[in-house]
Amino acid sequence: MIRSSAISICFVVIILQSSPIGAAEPPLLKAPFTKDEAKRSQEAWARFIGDNVEKEIDIGGGIKMQFELIPPGIFQMGSKDEELQLSGPERSFDNETPRHEVTITKPFYLGKYTLTQREYMQLTGKTNPSWYSSTGGGKQTVADLDTSRYPVEHVSWEDAVDCASKLEGKAGSRLLRVCLPSEAMWEYACRAGTETPWNVGNVLKSDDANFDQQGGGKLNRTRTVGLGVANAFGLYDMHGNVLQWCSDWYGKYGNYAQSDPKGPETGSSRVNRGGRWSASAGGCRSAFRGGDPPWCCNGGLGIRLVLVPAGARK
Repeated sequence: MIRSSAISICFVVIILQSSPIGAAEPPLLKAPFTKDEAKRSQEAWARFIGDNVEKEIDIGGGIKMQFELIPPGIFQMGSKDEELQLSGPERSFDNETPRHEVTITKPFYLGKYTLTQREYMQLTGKTNPSWYSSTGGGKQTVADLDTSRYPVEHVSWEDAVDCASKLEGKAGSRLLRVCLPSEAMWEYACRAGTETPWNVGNVLKSDDANFDQQGGGKLNRTRTVGLGVANAFGLYDMHGNVLQWCSDWYGKYGNYAQSDPKGPETGSSRVNRGGRWSASAGGCRSAFRGGDPPWCCNGGLGIRLVLVPAGARK
């Protein structure tokens, strides 16, 4: 098993709406860009595709999942050389280079939060698989806490794909497809215009994310989604709490510019991203990659879903 190499699968939801007739396509963002520039671009692309910056999907049971519009853009994917000293005990720095230019050519919606335990159960109709729940193996660490808004974990890549399929079914005729993010989509959305090790800057603090600050996993568990700070695109928990499955097979980077890369055609492990509650700050960086077999599940593996608007297709 490759530990802490992240593979992302993207579930895409396509919304049947069209761009205003004759509307000019907004320009691509190019990193680095500011929070204000990110917001203006989100608004411009929302107008172009005839939708909102923030989208809610009603999945029943009084639960609405929230998604943020991520405008297309250009960024440098991977680690700068000076990040080597920050890579931590989970060290995967060799797999984060060479740093290379990536263009994301179309807008997409990414989950504002990682999938929660109550959302997972509502979507799939299955029992809660989470280790950190009242019925999980780690129930003694959550005692009588309400974990419904904790991230679902102990889910495999295959479980993540199934969740995408279930959301697609619940979305109805308005939505054609749901998927996991590609690894490139995930890192672009995580960075949100930043080129620092974390999207909050050069230091990750306890108020920013749920990670192991002392070493040795002393934090001991996951926590409610959304308790840290949102990045410039309005996304929470892109650092720490749980790793997030991506669509790609895990593999080495190429030393060349790419557009909408999807990773290797085959492999043995799927990428996961974002770090986890038991990782050091270095293991939660924007560029940090992990990978596990598609059947693997543990208390640090979770899900974040993607929707792709029809108005973005060409």
